[in-house]
Order: sequence, then C-alpha cells, then structure tokens
Amino acid sequence: MKTIEHMILLLIWSTIDTSCAKLDVLVTINGSANLKCPSQSSSASTNWFVPGSVPPISKDRTLYTNDNRISITGNFRNGEYNLRISNFKTSDVGIYKCTVSIKNVAYQHEFNLLIGKPPTNLKIENFENQSTVQRKEGEELSLQCTVKSGQPKEILLFEKNGDMVKESNTSTVNLTIILSHTDHQSRYTCKAISPALDVSLSQSVTVMVLYAPQVNLGKVGESLMIKEGNNLTVNCIAEGNPEPYNYTWTKMCETTRLISTLPAFIMNGILRKDAGLYSCVVTNKIGSGKADTNVVVMYSPRVDIIYTNYTEITKQRYLVCKVKGVPEEYTFYQWEHKSYYGDHIRFMSGNQNGSLTLPTDTIRDSGYQDNGYYKCTASNGISDTNGRVKQSAEVYLVVEGKPVFVSDNVDEVYGTYLGPISLVVNIFSIPKYTKLEVLDGRSQPITFGSNSRLIEENTSVMDRFLGTEIKVIGYKITVKIERLTNDNIDTYTFKAKNGFGQSVHMIAVLSAGTPEPPLNVTVAPVANGARVEWTTNFNGGFKQHFFVEYREQGNKGWKKVKTLPTTFNNRMFWTIGNLHEDRSYSFRMFSRNKIGDSNTTEEFDLKIFKKKNEATVYGVVGSVSLVSMLVIVCLIYLIKKRTNKQGKTKKKSVMKDYSQAYKLEERVYDEIDVTQMTGSVFTKTEQNEGNDNKDGIQPIQTENSDENTVLSHENLHDKNSYEQF
Repeated sequence: MKTIEHMILLLIWSTIDTSCAKLDVLVTINGSANLKCPSQSSSASTNWFVPGSVPPISKDRTLYTNDNRISITGNFRNGEYNLRISNFKTSDVGIYKCTVSIKNVAYQHEFNLLIGKPPTNLKIENFENQSTVQRKEGEELSLQCTVKSGQPKEILLFEKNGDMVKESNTSTVNLTIILSHTDHQSRYTCKAISPALDVSLSQSVTVMVLYAPQVNLGKVGESLMIKEGNNLTVNCIAEGNPEPYNYTWTKMCETTRLISTLPAFIMNGILRKDAGLYSCVVTNKIGSGKADTNVVVMYSPRVDIIYTNYTEITKQRYLVCKVKGVPEEYTFYQWEHKSYYGDHIRFMSGNQNGSLTLPTDTIRDSGYQDNGYYKCTASNGISDTNGRVKQSAEVYLVVEGKPVFVSDNVDEVYGTYLGPISLVVNIFSIPKYTKLEVLDGRSQPITFGSNSRLIEENTSVMDRFLGTEIKVIGYKITVKIERLTNDNIDTYTFKAKNGFGQSVHMIAVLSAGTPEPPLNVTVAPVANGARVEWTTNFNGGFKQHFFVEYREQGNKGWKKVKTLPTTFNNRMFWTIGNLHEDRSYSFRMFSRNKIGDSNTTEEFDLKIFKKKNEATVYGVVGSVSLVSMLVIVCLIYLIKKRTNKQGKTKKKSVMKDYSQAYKLEERVYDEIDVTQMTGSVFTKTEQNEGNDNKDGIQPIQTENSDENTVLSHENLHDKNSYEQF
C-alpha cells in the first residue's frame, strides 16, 4: 500500500513546476509564522507540505494533521489557502512548500523558516545619540559606527540627510569627511538593517560647521549691463556661521575706493564714468567672503570725424568716422555731403568700419566740388537722453585749388548807348585768388577811372556741385561802366589766379536794341474768334512782351492786345475772342522791350464764319486732335452757360494803352471793346515777375467760379508766362 502511495506522489511531483525561488522567513521562538501561498485561480487546488512529511498536510482548507498549532487561513472563495504556525518551536525550522494545481499543472512555492536574531548595541563611537558636533570648514571629521551582529547578517551603513553615503557588510563602518560649508547642519545617521528587525537600529549626529561668509549678488551675476541714466541697485547676499556682521562695497580702479558699508549698493542716475568692477566683501569671526560684478554702462556713441584738408589734385581723400559707445557694435549709415549753407549735395556709402573714401574724379577741374560738410551717422541701438538712437557728427572739408568761375556766370551782357552797364562774374576760390585781372579785347588790362570801376564783394554764389544746384561761399566781381560808349562794346576777359593755378572767363558786351519781330506767325479760326501762334525772336537784350493787332477789314484803326501767352513745345499762342460772325479781319504782331518796339509782321487775313453753337476756346494745346477739341468745346460751353449767369453783375477790367517811353512808329489804335473780351480768364503763374509790365497795359480779367475750366489747362505754362483759360 505504501509503495502505491509513493508512486502516486512521485507522479504528482513530476508534474510540478519548481521554477519559483525559495523565500527565507524569520521566526522568533514562541512566535507565529504566516506563509502566504500565491493564488492563481479560485478553481485551483492548493496543497501544503511540511518538513519531515512526504504527503501533504492539507488540501485546500482540509487539514491532515492533528497539530492544533497549524491552521489554514485566507479568503477561500478567491482560492487563498495560507498556512499559519503558532507557538513556533525550534523543531519547526525547515522548508515548507505549497503547490497550486490548475488543469493538471502544479505550481510550487517554497518557504525556508529560520529562527531570526536581530542585531543589537549599535552606536557611533565617542558620540551620544542625537548629539551635535561643531567643527570649522576644512577640518576633518571621522565617524565610526559599530553593532553586535544578529542572524541573518545585517547591513550596516551611514546616511547624510537621508541619503546613503557609506555601506559595510561587517559589524563596523567608518566615515571620514572634510567639512565644507555645505555640510552645515547636516545629519549623519548610522543604520543597521536586518530582516530580524521590525524597525532598523540607528544613531544620529548633527554637524555644525563654522565657515566664513559665502557671498553672492543675487540675479546680477558676474556682469551687469545698465543704460546710462538709469538707477542701479545691487543686493549683497551673504551666508555664514556665525552670522556675518560687516559689509564693505569697493570699486576697483587705480586704487580701491570704498563705496558703501551697507548690504545693498544703490546708485541713482548712473553715468558712464561709474562703469567698472565692484566688489562686496563680508566678514565674520571665521573669515571673509567676496563677490564681484563688472558694471557695464551702456550709452549711445559719440561720433567724431578724423580728416585732413586736401588739394584738388590729391589722389586719395578719405574721412574716418570714429565712434565710441557701449556696446561697441555699430551700424553705420550713409554719409551726407552738404554745402556750407546746408544744401544737400549727395549721399555716399562708406566702408563697414565707418570710413569714407571720396571717389577719384578724372576731371581735374571738378575736384573743388568735394568742398563742404560731411556728415557721419552711426548707432549702437542705445538712445541718448533725448531719445535719439542715431548719432551724427559733421565736419567741413576744405579742398584747396585754383579759382573757379561758377556755373551761374553769363557769357553776354547787353547795354544801351550812354547808359550804365555792369559786368558781373562770380568766383569760388579756396584759398582766395591772389591776383585778379580784367582785360579788354586786345588783351590789355582795363584802366579803371571815373567812367568805370571794379567792385569786389564776399557773397554767396550759385554753382552746380556734382549735378546739384547749390549756394556756396564765393566772391562777386563787378565791373561797372557808368556810360556805355562804342569803345566799351568789346569782349572782356577775367583772370583769377592763386597758388594752385589760374582760371579764365570771358564776357561779351553787346549793344542792346529793340527786339526782332515774332517768327512763324499763324492765325487760325476758332469759335467766335481767332487763335494766333508764333515763335519768339531775339529780345534785343532785354525782356520782351508780345502784342497782337487786329482790325476789321475796311477800318483804318488797329486794336492792340498785350498778350499773356501760353507756351507749348516752344510755340506761344493767344486767342482773340468775341469777333463778329461773317466778317473778315486782318492780324499782325510786334514785340516790345524797354528800348522800343520791333517792326510789325506781315498781315494775315481771316474770315470769321457763323457757328450754330456759340463757344469760345482759350489756351487749347495746338497739337490736340479735332475730335478732342470738339469734346472740350462742348464741355466748356455747358460750364460757360451756367457761369455766365453768375458773372453778369461782376466788375470787369478794361485794358488801357499807355504811351511808350520811346519814340515809336506812329500807328492808329482803338481801345478794345470790353464786350469783345468777355469770357477770357487770365491766371498768373507763381514764377512770373509781378512788375514786368512797364507799359501799364493790363490784361482783361473776369471772375469765373468754375474750377473745371482751370484744371483743364494746368501745367501748360512755363517760366515767366501766364495761363489763359
């Protein structure tokens, strides 16, 4: 029978999975042991085996032993069947096994029950528990911890503030520390860890480290950047044992200078001179600590220009823009070249380092045009006290050279017989000319006396520098002849010379006279009038005015109109309006200056045809097509029809004919009828001189409230002209 049982047991054991590890369980004499068999399923079958017995002592909750110290516990519904041994004896020591069978597969778990002996008598040599030890920073502290070992062997270790720093498998552990200020108030604990202990054995020592102050400047760091004018506050933070009691702020310069004895360093409105290395020193009984910060004061750059004056033949000419600010990262903008009077001449791109090299001009005579102010502009991103980010400096560069007759000089002047005349030349000269000569047509020097004199003046003159018309410092030379005679009709040569060379300018004196009659005169019909066009001729040396004379055929008297013409494509035109329909008229022209009148042109005959629709056109561009003209005529007719109602009560001016100051050809003139000029509107341009009408003949003016009439002809006039609408 026993043989059969053994065979069955061997068959069972052959199906058991024995891969589980053995678990040591410490039990004290007369104590209890609770062995928990891991459950796989509520449907599993659990068997417990004890040392010295081959058959199981239980199956599930059923016990096969009479030992009342053994019981089965657990949640049986969940398949938990744990073994409990009470009043543990020495004979109970051994291997306990449980098997869990699930679908003919058994899982085995082993428990090695041992009688445990906890370690005892743990201590840190020479120190009482919870004691405090005081040492200076840098000193050595040695701690030795011992324990009476138990069963199983305990682990002995040191912890610092809860973190393990040393471990030993023996009954002694040693720890040696070179103390630092970071060890201040640290707690060193020796622990013995054993499964025979419910709570580990331990003893602690607290270390108090005496150390010199540890100093920092908070968020400032080793370098501090601040804009000039702002307020600066730096807090000196110190930590030491014992507490610090003395603060000292110093600035490192040529000599160490005491700044403050307070923990906080405050400076209102910091200046660039305040930049430098600042140190905070804090002391206590143990020693002193120090923290430094380099205060960098940021400010907008100061701009200076380094240059040398040159001569016009110097090949290399340059200016250097020297900039000093913080930070030393600069952006350079274009240089500006200006005249002495501030007129802009040009912008120039410099080099990346701020220097400017003037271009070398192949024309020697234009080198003097580099004279003037040169402005350098730079920025480092920091604004000045006025909020300006860009800073500038300018210098006046002098380029010495020979005298130059500037661009506004003339080649001809006109004078009247026995009248005064002035020959004027303008000179730019650096340095000033040392010799000035005026020669006649035979290259002989002019002898000045009662009839002529030479006038020299310091003044501003106009010249063209590098394509720009500007005002520059110069000299005005005037040869004034009181009474012009035939001997004075000549070509005069002006010579100006200095140490760099000589320049020459020639002026021809011509006798002024009456103007030449207009050229290429044409007369064309327009609605209720005639359009006269012409080309200007020589003005006789003075400003001229143009007159149109007309009369109805069969009449002897001429009506004269002083024109205020519009110029287009070098042609001038004027419109005579309010002429009678189905009548023929004759037209001719002449011009006048202050000397007198020109001859008249040939006469031109024109018949005014009757038109179904009344319309008058003034100042229409001659080159427009017929279709465009008809559109404009219709538009003006509609506008005129509306405005004529408003203009009936308005005052009209009548042109007057004054006598000439000179003896003119006798002609018969009639006053112009006001009704013949109705609808003419004259607008003077801004460039026309208001006192040029020396004859006293005024254009007829009528008020017109329609702005569209003006807009249709704008920009057609040129200098010294009027617009007719």
